[in-house]
Amino acid sequence: MGRAHDGSHIAESAGRLRFRCCVCGGGFGTEQWWIVSYPDAVHTRCRDWAQVAFPFARHLDILGRAAHVLGPEAAWYVRTAHRFLSTMKQAWPAPGADGVLRASELLRRLRGQLAALQVDAKWVNQI
Repeated sequence: MGRAHDGSHIAESAGRLRFRCCVCGGGFGTEQWWIVSYPDAVHTRCRDWAQVAFPFARHLDILGRAAHVLGPEAAWYVRTAHRFLSTMKQAWPAPGADGVLRASELLRRLRGQLAALQVDAKWVNQI
């Protein structure tokens, strides 16, 4: 397999990715999954979240910075997401897979809302 047309090694790397969960052996389909140790991947529902640091720490930092520079309406959405993730972090790892899925969905919706408010793509793409 050769280089991808954009010059990256994604096409080559994708050939080594195992498209089955290394915990349950099932396919990924449309479920969320994580690379745990390349090329091994695992479903969100199968991952042992007690062994993983809070996966949204980077988002907390970005949301905290964004809340201070965005307009009032966008900042309200950002602060709301920040509060949700902060609460989740305090309870970590108790929220486990359900918490990860809820947080991922919240961030997906937040990106859409910020894009609709015409927030600079620099912020939307970091979230």
